[in-house]
Formats: sequence, C-alpha cells, structure tokens
Amino acid sequence: MQIKLTTLSENTASAPGLLAEWGLSILVETDNYKVLLDTGLGVSAAYNAAILGVDLSAVDRIVLSHGHADHTGGLQHVLKVMRKEIEVIAHPDIWAAKYSRTFSKKEKYAGIPFVRGSVKSRYGLPITSLPQAR
Repeated sequence: MQIKLTTLSENTASAPGLLAEWGLSILVETDNYKVLLDTGLGVSAAYNAAILGVDLSAVDRIVLSHGHADHTGGLQHVLKVMRKEIEVIAHPDIWAAKYSRTFSKKEKYAGIPFVRGSVKSRYGLPITSLPQAR
C-alpha cells in the first residue's frame, strides 16, 4: 500500500503562489482512502488545495488532532469547498476552551474560532468525538 502526504497548510510556503500561515493541514492518501488531518488556521488549506490541484470533495474524512485554532480554524473554509456531508472526527475535548500566554502573561483565546453549533447548522454535520482513552 502506498501512502502519500500533501501539506496543504503550514508556516512556510516553498512554491510560488502558495499561502503560508501558522497552523497545519495535511492530506493523507492511500490507494483508496483520503483523510484530511487538521485544517490550518484560516483559508490556506482550501486555497492551497486549489493551487495544487487537490480535489477536497474526494476526501473521505476529516480528523482534527486537537482544539487549537491553528489546526481547526480552516474547517469552515474546507467544508465550503467540499460541498458535501463528511464525517469530522475529533477528541472529546475539542470544544474545551484553550488559551495561550505571551511574555506579558496576558491570556489570549487559542481554541476553535467558531461555536460548536455553527458547523452543524451551517453544513449539516456533527463533529464526532472519539471516546476518551482509559
């Protein structure tokens, strides 16, 4: 079995025309299955997929590794491009509030940049949470 990895979003862009932003999105392809791991911070994953000739509507599932904005913020952009119902799999704590601190010790929200119900109401899909490990 062959596995192909295509980086759709990260903080450097090596090819002309690609967008770079803080975050991560990787398309994992096997012979007959495609999984999008994370969706980046904003529009870069969807934009770069188009530039690279990646058909996001062919993705079978989306997996969100954790609930930080730089891994989940592009979800709505990706779903808009896909134009289909798709299962989104995430950890049960994906919606828990996440914060970061700078050197000034001021907290800044760093979690998913949209509310839970907006994905279901806008795109008709729930986010499936995996059971917690014991």
